[in-house]
Amino acid sequence: MDTLIIVVCLPFLVLQSASLSEHTEISDQSLKHPELCPPCYCENGTAICNSLGLTYIPKFPNGTQNVTFTRNSLKSITERTFSNLSHLNLLVLDLSDNDIRSISPEAFSTLRCLQNLCLRNNIVPITILSESFLGLRNLTSLNLRHMLLRNISSGFFKHLPSLSLEHLDISHNGLKQFNFDSLTKFPDLKILRVGHNPIKILQWKYYNALEEVSLDDCDRQEIPTFCSGNGSFFPKLKKCFFSHNLLSMLNSTFFTCLDTLEVAFLNNNPIRVIDTGTFAYLPNLQEVCMHHLQQLHVLHDYAFNNTNLGILNLRGSHLGVNEIDPNAFAGCYCLHTLDLGYNQFEFMDDYKFNQLFRDLNSLRNLTLTSTELVAVPSVISRVMFRLERLYMNKNKLQSLPKLCFIT
Repeated sequence: MDTLIIVVCLPFLVLQSASLSEHTEISDQSLKHPELCPPCYCENGTAICNSLGLTYIPKFPNGTQNVTFTRNSLKSITERTFSNLSHLNLLVLDLSDNDIRSISPEAFSTLRCLQNLCLRNNIVPITILSESFLGLRNLTSLNLRHMLLRNISSGFFKHLPSLSLEHLDISHNGLKQFNFDSLTKFPDLKILRVGHNPIKILQWKYYNALEEVSLDDCDRQEIPTFCSGNGSFFPKLKKCFFSHNLLSMLNSTFFTCLDTLEVAFLNNNPIRVIDTGTFAYLPNLQEVCMHHLQQLHVLHDYAFNNTNLGILNLRGSHLGVNEIDPNAFAGCYCLHTLDLGYNQFEFMDDYKFNQLFRDLNSLRNLTLTSTELVAVPSVISRVMFRLERLYMNKNKLQSLPKLCFIT
């Protein structure tokens, strides 16, 4: 039976998961009464019409810049659909889940200031959708998730006059191939989400501005190369999301040319082996998240060797004493957050913990929740002098050391 303990004399040692509610002051703004715009809710420049069964967009107060009109029933959109919005300097429009089937070419032409448009979960024929982008001259963010766009050709965005698009989401569409030629007119594109598509053919194109790419759940067996003949296809890439794929092995060649990469998410892949120096050549890497690697068999020595790495998550990856090389975390001198919860350390003795954690003297947060431990590893008190939070709930702790930390 688990025993949950709070040690109040050591404010930086936590032996139970706790939910802390912070006191927040109520601002004067939050005490204002919402403006009348029945049947919707309007306040502070935002109008919300959610799940009201509306077949039209009503009038909103002057100054409204953000309209969320979701889970209603528009079916067909023309210029008249937005007649009650044309007097507004509208910046954000969310039309998700409205059963939209048709959009006229000039439908958005009266929304001259619109920057953010979400059409998620509407099934519009791809040729009609392509022509509907006319008039969106200032668009910076476009969400086309869950629209059954099976094939996005190189001319799909030819009617979109805005060249300032920075954020594009075309995930969850059943795409089997994707060619970056369709995006060449958007030189400022920073965030691209094409995940949750069974992409078999992926053709990169040089993109100087791209900072974030998501390829989650694309049935990919390997990470596509990011290298072009003269360097990287994405020389400014900072975040890469590649979770829920079919990746079985990791080594340093997967991340060649990503000198600016800061964040890598590789969760829920059937990765069996993480090789030596996999992340060693990423000079700006700050976070690696690899939780629930259900088939992980080997963490080689220096697998995470990177002097800039700050956050590492290996939760729920069935790691045990035989899977982790004693030097797996060697060289992680700046690691401040490590999550090893829900692994199997029942047979890892104090000597092996000493070897494994000996370089982690910058650690501030350590999670060892539900790891079958019967004692607090002594290396924690001898090496981790900066530790602020230690989570060891759901273990089999028999006792606590009388003096956990010496300061």
